[in-house]
Amino acid sequence: MKDVSLAFLKAVKAKDLDAVMKTVDVPFILDGKSEPITKPEELKDALKPFLEKVKPENVPTELGTLLDGPALRKNFEGKEKEREKQLADIEKILGKTGYVMLLVRDGKERGGILVRIKDGQAKVVGIPK
Repeated sequence: MKDVSLAFLKAVKAKDLDAVMKTVDVPFILDGKSEPITKPEELKDALKPFLEKVKPENVPTELGTLLDGPALRKNFEGKEKEREKQLADIEKILGKTGYVMLLVRDGKERGGILVRIKDGQAKVVGIPK
């Protein structure tokens, strides 16, 4: 999990689309969009403008806690209704073999990336908003 997460973050920081594509899989949630991207070529097309907007100095490369499904659900407990839909979207993408890798920014866990295990391999499957 950590290896693919770090490889993904380093590729994003370098704005290296080909390297990013080696670390991802579909379906993929990008920036909190409600409909996941389901085709690799569509994901590549969607990641191009995403990477263009990336400010390398803002991309974290330190990883925090790894949350499985129950821990993720607990993390969302008591949050507003809007967050419930976001949780449902995330759980749909992650399935039973997914995790959220929290990212560390300024010494605090803020945000995360979605990682799913498929055929014994970890792949990044989302950047939720």
